[in-house]
Amino acid sequence: MARTLVGRTRELEEMTATLDDARGHAGRVLLLVGEAGIGKTRLCDELSRRARDGGFHVAWGRASEEGGAPAFWPWIQLLRESLPGDPAAVKELLAAIGPGAVDVAALLPELLTLVPAELMHLAGDASRFRLFEATAALVRALAVLRPLLLVFDDLHVADVPSVQLLAFVARAVRNAPVVVVATYRDAEARAQPQLDELLIRLARDGARIPLRRLTADEVEQLLRDRLGDDAARTSAAAVHRATEGNPLFVVELV
Repeated sequence: MARTLVGRTRELEEMTATLDDARGHAGRVLLLVGEAGIGKTRLCDELSRRARDGGFHVAWGRASEEGGAPAFWPWIQLLRESLPGDPAAVKELLAAIGPGAVDVAALLPELLTLVPAELMHLAGDASRFRLFEATAALVRALAVLRPLLLVFDDLHVADVPSVQLLAFVARAVRNAPVVVVATYRDAEARAQPQLDELLIRLARDGARIPLRRLTADEVEQLLRDRLGDDAARTSAAAVHRATEGNPLFVVELV
């Protein structure tokens, strides 16, 4: 059974409104910011549910906290999740983005056999800018099929090229039915000057939504949902003191 989302009504309504805007081809990027355990991923889960109910295709890309992930790893996950299951439909999408299809296939080698033969000889030396343009074109082409919600989780541990590509695509889909949501921990991001600067630029193109800790009343509401009224009344104040209102800590303590 889904648990009640406590203390995030305003943020969820703001994010849900962007889905309505996107249906009118007003794409937007949202940056969901806060400490570990504050509920960033949980909020994105709820937004994803609403988006699917509203006819959006939802795809997630998660940065890896372990070393060894390839460059553009969040994008590789997200694009694999977004492409149609029908090879003929994928081939049509690749044809629509032109020579850049070869660059996208460099990220997803399984697509190489689907790149139209007439495009293969048009591919010159690989360049990051052409890859960025091709990825943006593919996202726009996918959004023609149905609106998109793209979620990038844990951006503070992503490789810099992935974030650069995200900034490029976010600008390219302003007039497309696409909502981009990225989560990150602000303290960790500030410790990386290049990443921090990229996130500041991203915020200029969208909206930054900081998540606060729960109040004592909100902790009581969360406990009521899980333990019942009596237990919530008697333990809420102590739980709030012990956890300082961090939702994950509250749930773990319960």
